[in-house]
Amino acid sequence: MNNITQNKGEIKIESKNRFSNKFLILVLAVIIVVNLCIAFLLHFIKPSVHHQAHEVIMTYHSISTPFIGIVSLLFLEIIEIRSRVYKLIKYTATIGGICGGIGAIFWAYTDLFLLHHLFLVGLSLLFLCAIFLVYGLIPGKEVKEAEYYRDIPKIAGFNILHLSSVIIIGSMIVFAIFGALAAIIMLAIDEPFFLVEFEYVFNRGIDKELFQELASFHMRLMNALLLTGVLILTFRYTRVKGKFAKIGLWFILIGVVAMTAGYFLVLVMGKAANAILMPARALILFTGVIVAFDGWIKVSKEELGSEYGSASFGSKIMALLKNPLRLSMFVTYFLAGFIVVIPGMLIVTDLETYRDILNYPVERNFATGHPHVLITLGAIVVFSIIIHNLIPKNKMRKIIGWILLASQLIIFPTAAFYFLRDPLDTVVESALTHIIIGGLVLLFVDLLLFLGLTLHQAIFKREKFSEDINPFVIE
Repeated sequence: MNNITQNKGEIKIESKNRFSNKFLILVLAVIIVVNLCIAFLLHFIKPSVHHQAHEVIMTYHSISTPFIGIVSLLFLEIIEIRSRVYKLIKYTATIGGICGGIGAIFWAYTDLFLLHHLFLVGLSLLFLCAIFLVYGLIPGKEVKEAEYYRDIPKIAGFNILHLSSVIIIGSMIVFAIFGALAAIIMLAIDEPFFLVEFEYVFNRGIDKELFQELASFHMRLMNALLLTGVLILTFRYTRVKGKFAKIGLWFILIGVVAMTAGYFLVLVMGKAANAILMPARALILFTGVIVAFDGWIKVSKEELGSEYGSASFGSKIMALLKNPLRLSMFVTYFLAGFIVVIPGMLIVTDLETYRDILNYPVERNFATGHPHVLITLGAIVVFSIIIHNLIPKNKMRKIIGWILLASQLIIFPTAAFYFLRDPLDTVVESALTHIIIGGLVLLFVDLLLFLGLTLHQAIFKREKFSEDINPFVIE
């Protein structure tokens, strides 16, 4: 059973179940780390020229499915949701993430087709989880009685934050179906788990390249929608209020609607739809900048206390350095703008040059690489929220925060130079590649350090991870 309690106008669901959301989030995080280790190990054992397409695709899904489970559980903790679907979301997200992650990674590198069915069970549960989330986000008493939403603009009874969340998750449901249809044809599955004899429904003469484009399109949109969901979580987690909250939420809503429409138009207009997609992404990323500034101001106020009003600008900046975890959490939103949007704008505004036969690899590298950069940045934000709730404010958390910040500053600016490099300069390409790999190794070490410290707390300090997720402004 779950109890709903009210404290200062905020609704909070207290779970009496054996497994808290914190514990389940940690389990899914461990699955992601194990899958990454398996993928890295097999990458070095097996020459890359022999990797098959399904290995790459399934490895990607072995990481993304547990990550979606984590984001869903964070929605339960951070966003007010109807209590009647709380358990349904909790267990479909967890079991779906576990089955999807385990099934995907082992089917990627074995011939046991049964594991593919396990993966499909995971996807099906996550699909149901998304449907439950859409229903749970329809404003009920949990939202109406929450003080935070009283000043937020509403449309047809929806506050903008919940409305944007419904559009995002609803669009993910639709485009998950598109991705499944593309996968069924590309992988030539004769009797798929949920659509028997699908090939007979369609003309066998359908152009396979169309479905390859559809699969790529599915991945890009799902990444974009998932990251926008992470932004909404961060927005609510930091409790952005006042004029900035209204501006940011309007930008999110307009950006989400335009981005979703733009991706639909890609099917008809092709690359011309970028004229809609780029401004939509810019609006969403600008909201991230608003969240970053608001969060930094709150952190500075916490560190300086009563001295904040009289402190100089330099003192306020130095106060941020006392809390590197929070600093690194918001740096991601600036990096998303400077590393992805700015190089992207440079390429889009001069496509004739970058589609010249000599510069074409630059355009292709950016088109292929920037979704991976964005999803990594989003994962770092989620990682920061998890650290903030599982590791107390001490020296170890500072060390983890500094390593996290250093890895970001190594990886992502280098990635921007990699995107815009001279494609014929192989020396620079090799150097930039090694720097990026070094930063990724540092990030992975930080993740292992966090998991090791958390395990130590659980075994030796009897930490049961039973507390609720704390608002970002409270230590």
